[in-house]
This record gives sequence, structure tokens and C-alpha cells, in this order.
Amino acid sequence: MQQLPSRLSTSRVWRIMGMLISCLWGLVMLSDTHPDAERVQIELWRQTTGTQKVAQMRSLTSLVIGLSRRAIARANPHLDHHEVDMLWVEINYGKDLAARLRNYLEER
Repeated sequence: MQQLPSRLSTSRVWRIMGMLISCLWGLVMLSDTHPDAERVQIELWRQTTGTQKVAQMRSLTSLVIGLSRRAIARANPHLDHHEVDMLWVEINYGKDLAARLRNYLEER
């Protein structure tokens, strides 16, 4: 099985997700955002409830996972859906856990 091309690496996806989260939290000054607009964005984020913030983080997580699986599928068109999922587990959680998961699924 092939790994993701370096431009689509999982670590890069997580860095992008971290930047998105930082932007949402107002921790990064965006050079293309007017300071007044940024103040409004930060205030809106502060007014967001914990439940809404968790929902946004879950949505971002789901998006990143979906994008990384799609990148794996595109880089490995010969793999079926199950094999793409298993490669995703291997890339994100390591070969040992992926092997244990494969064994578990085969024994079921």
C-alpha cells in the first residue's frame, strides 16, 4: 500500500486544521482581515456557546478526516473502501494498531 504524497500528508492536514482552529479562536492575526472585522469575529466567537464550539470542532474534524480519506483513495485508486479505511488507520494510528484492527475485523 502506498503512503500519501508529502503534499497531502496527515501531518500537513493536522497543521492546517490547527491553523483553522487558531483563526477561529482569534489567536492568529490574519493579514488580509481588517482589524475591525477581526474584532467582530473574535467577539462572535466569544459569544458562541461551548456546545456550538464543540459542534464546530466536530465538524472540522469530520471534514479533515473525510479529506484525508479522499486523498488516500485518489492516491490509491486500486483500493476498495475498506482498504482505504485501513490505510487511513495505519497512517494516523500506526501499523501496530492497524494490524490489530485487521485481525479483530477478520475474527468477527
